[in-house]
Amino acid sequence: MDIKWLIKQLLPLKYESTYRTENEAGECVRMHSTWRMWFGKAFHIRHEVIDS
Repeated sequence: MDIKWLIKQLLPLKYESTYRTENEAGECVRMHSTWRMWFGKAFHIRHEVIDS
């Protein structure tokens, strides 16, 4: 096994996703979400509207 690969598995992983959803007014908006995951637990979750 490569020691570098093993060490990287202990570090938090960063994920990003872009999707469409409805806001409170029923309008379709694009969202961008960024979060980190470490040992199966998500943290530092951020959602932002790309356009409306």
